[in-house]
Amino acid sequence: MKKLLLSTICVGLLGAFAAGCSSKNEETAGKSGKEEAITLRVAWWGGQPRHDYTMKVIEMYEKEHPNVHIEAEFANWDDYWKKLAPMAAANQLPDVMQMDTAYLSQYGEKGQLEDLTPYTKDKTIDVSSIDSNKLSGGMIGKKLYGFSLGSNVLSV
Repeated sequence: MKKLLLSTICVGLLGAFAAGCSSKNEETAGKSGKEEAITLRVAWWGGQPRHDYTMKVIEMYEKEHPNVHIEAEFANWDDYWKKLAPMAAANQLPDVMQMDTAYLSQYGEKGQLEDLTPYTKDKTIDVSSIDSNKLSGGMIGKKLYGFSLGSNVLSV
């Protein structure tokens, strides 16, 4: 259940990014009666269960938003970072991606991640349910580049 919730939250971000394209979509829809087709690339790492749950959530999202097509890019931890670095160098990072805090500043400080602050201020992305301490983990300076999808606790 936790994995499904995690995947749901991740894919919920897709709605925020697709909503960010909505003003153009509404203009296009108003003229043609159809919504513009949107393709989003979404990348994450993990084991097969995470992949399976995320794909189910993506399918549900695409069913609810037929004009949105999601290209899934999945890899295990090591391969994910090996694939992400050349994409970043070519300025071809996915639209939505899982980012470890260890890499957040590396990509954010180079201008390779979108500042999400304007989207949280205009409520395109609702972060009201995220504790401010958790939210601060995705900030570099006064810019928000990401937010946690969950927490892990080490124990013995």
